This record gives sequence, structure tokens and C-alpha cells, in this order.
Amino acid sequence: MILFRRELYLDNNATTKPSSRVVKRVAKVLRDCYGNPSSLYKDARAAASVLQDAREILARTINASPEEILFTGSASESLNTVLKTAFELFPAKKIVISAIEHAAVMRTAEYLRSRGARIEICAVDSEGRVSTERFKELLGNDTALACCMLANNEIGTIQDIPALAETAKAGGALFLCDCVQGLAKVPVDVRALGVDYAVFSAHKIHGPKGAGALYVKEGRPLIPLVHGGHQEGGLRAGTESSHNIAGFAEACLAIPETLAAARRTEEMKGRLLAGLLLMNPSIKVNSPSKNCLPNTLNITVPGVINSVLLGVLDFYGIAVSAGSACNTQENLASHVLKAIGLTDDEARSAIRISLPENISAGDIDYTLRVCSDFFSGRCSGVTMFMPAQLDEDLLLDPGVFILDVRFDGERRSVKGLPNSHEVPFFRFVPGLARVPRDKSVIVVCQAGLNAPLVAFYMRQKGFPRVGFLAAGLVAWKLLHPDLYEKHCGRGLTVL
Repeated sequence: MILFRRELYLDNNATTKPSSRVVKRVAKVLRDCYGNPSSLYKDARAAASVLQDAREILARTINASPEEILFTGSASESLNTVLKTAFELFPAKKIVISAIEHAAVMRTAEYLRSRGARIEICAVDSEGRVSTERFKELLGNDTALACCMLANNEIGTIQDIPALAETAKAGGALFLCDCVQGLAKVPVDVRALGVDYAVFSAHKIHGPKGAGALYVKEGRPLIPLVHGGHQEGGLRAGTESSHNIAGFAEACLAIPETLAAARRTEEMKGRLLAGLLLMNPSIKVNSPSKNCLPNTLNITVPGVINSVLLGVLDFYGIAVSAGSACNTQENLASHVLKAIGLTDDEARSAIRISLPENISAGDIDYTLRVCSDFFSGRCSGVTMFMPAQLDEDLLLDPGVFILDVRFDGERRSVKGLPNSHEVPFFRFVPGLARVPRDKSVIVVCQAGLNAPLVAFYMRQKGFPRVGFLAAGLVAWKLLHPDLYEKHCGRGLTVL
């Protein structure tokens, strides 16, 4: 039984809490260095000095030259810039990427393919590792750019980047490395990695959101993605976000401390995994046991919909995820998990736990107690309705209050259930004041991911009868096409 509730943030691969020193630095620059770095007066020079200091700090952190550092708005922007540069400069050549790259690479590659680019995707093994031999075969001698991430954001696999970069170089290709998840978790030295381009993000290392960086090795080509002013050496137009960039640099200064904590973080991950396997031996571990990020654990719990487990953990103050934050709102089966051999069902039963470096043994034990109660059925209190159970009688029952928490775009593609009450997922908390407590509430969403989180939150807030529609309205519509045409879209209200 859970006696004392904790608040545990275990989704650090999605983003990290800004450190107190970063918050202070960002606030100071906002207050004191508000000038435009591109102007010439005193306040502008102060802001320009902040940028140069940050550039030098990041350069030292990754063993680069300051002139090789380009500040951007995000890692996604940086990745887009390099991929689109390769396509524009070498349209007749291939771009080779691994099968487990971040969505910013995968979707940019899809876009470039639609424009005529030749995209080759290199398969990985069951641990998410890229085969150097297969990589070499795909490269051939007609590849413009090869791309592989240093460490995977979902399962934590660390790649042999020096070997892959050397293979690309031997074939005459440039090499791009997404180092976002590696920075501050493992040592990152761009010279030792042998890469031509490397990408970083502040908010993954306890810095602010809205600041990214791109390492461009001296002499390597780059075409601006954003045109306009002369900022960043003419390679990225737009007034720099001085305060966020200063916060990025401040976070870099703390990297030696976080690297020093890596061994202990890995020990805590081992403690968590051992406890989970002891209480549920059927759990499948998707993260590799070796050459893996010290904080990252991805598991599949057979027979459990991951959104339900996420809802239970959230009920007890524990934040984890179902995979990359860039994909989970769609509740698609993770392309990373599918690439390592999981089925769609197995992927939808997976959760990712990414620990902070200050995780304690008590935090791990609390998480294990919650999971133990979940596996033993002691912490339910919320009803899960399968699509087949939500029939016409239940749908039209006046004692049922249907709460639709979908996003606006989703409502345009699938009509709402009859007499349902609509509120966007990110605004449902204030809307609960208008939800009657004397009715049975069924929460629905598009694909089944958000509804359990809302239902368990409502149960925590004292709603006596709460349930959710598993698999969402998309699955329900497929099972009940006649009911959909007959009733859906009628009597809808906005909370």
C-alpha cells in the first residue's frame, strides 16, 4: 500500500528540469543584457559578449573551435539544416540514415524523398545497433551524407560513431551525428568521434528550451535554413535568443558533475530493473545491457496497455513516457521498437523510464511499490472500456457523462461521440469544475493514450466513477461504423 505520495520526474530523455544556476543565469541576461547582439551600442556589445562566451564554453565542452559552433532554436532545426544542405548541394547522391533516428531526421528524410531525394535506411539489430558492414554496403561511393545518432532517445543504445564516421569518410560521404541524448550522459568529443556535423540541445541537459547548437567542422558546407539577417555568420538568420543561449552555456558548465554521477545512476537503473523483473518475470527489456545510456530503461509489459500503466504511475506522482515525446500524442507504435523487432502490440505495451542523475534509492523503491500494487491489482479504481463494450445502450445512457479530451485537429478527422463534452487535453483540469460527480464519466481521446491519464487524474481528485475508452475513438469507429454514422457528431458541447 502506498502511504506517502512522492513526485518523481522520470522522463528526463524528453526534457530536463532547468537547474537553479541556469535559471539565475537566464534571468540575469534577460534583465541586464537585453540589447540586440547585432547592434553597436554598449548594451548590444554586452549581449554580443554573452553570445561569444557561450560559444566558447560549448566549444570547450565538445572539443571544437568557437567558429565551428552555430546556435539554432532547437536540435530539430539543426538536423533539418544539415539534411537539406546535403540534398540541395548533392541532389544526385544518396542520404543514408539509421532506422532508429529521431523523428526530426526520419520525417525530414521522408520530406526530402518526396522532393526526389534518394534515402536509404540502415537496419539495426535487436539491441538497436547499426552494423558497420551493412552501413558500408548502403553507402557505396555515391552517398552525400550519412546520419547516425550517438545515443538513442528511446532505448538508450550507444553507437560506435568513430567506426561509422570513418566508414562514411572512406566512401566520400559527410557524416552527421545527433548527439542530443549523449551530451552530459557520456563524454562527447567531436574530434574523437570524427564527425562533420553534430547536433545538441539545451533542454536535455538542464538548460532552457528554445536553444540548440550545430557543430560544423571547419570547411564543411552549410546552406542556411532560415534566411534574413547576417546572424551566426550568415548561416542562421534571426536575432539570437541571448538569454537561452547563456542558459545553455551555464548548463554545459555543470556537465562534469553529471558525468561523474553516471555510474551511480546506472546502479539505480539496475536496482529498478532487478525489482521489476522480480515482481513480473514476463517483462521484456528493450534497452541493451551494455553500451547503453546510464539513465535509460525501456521495457515491454506483456498484456498491459502502456497508457494505462502511465496513468497509474501519474496517479502516484511518477512521470514516465511511452516513448519519444515527439511521437506519443499520435500513439503510433514506436518506429524504434519496431526496428529492433517488436510487434505493434509489444511496442504499445512499452514504457520508457529515463532517470535523473540525483535519483535516490528511496525513489526507486517507491516506484517499485507502485508497480507492485499495479501488477497485483491493488491500485485500480478506474474502469477500462474496450471498444466493444461501448455499445449503443451505454453510449446513450443519461447517467453517463462522456468527456472528450481530443485536440482540435483530431476532432476534424473523427466526429465526437453523441452528447459528449469537449475540452482539449491540455486544458482539461479547469474544465473538471463543470463535470458532474453524480454521473459515471467515460473519458475518450483519439488513439487511447491521453484518456487514461485524465481518468486517473480525475480519480485522484475524488471523482467516484471514472472510466476511459481503450484504444480511442479511432478503434471504436472501426468496430462500430453503423453507430458512428447514426449518432456521432450530435449533441456536442464545449466545456
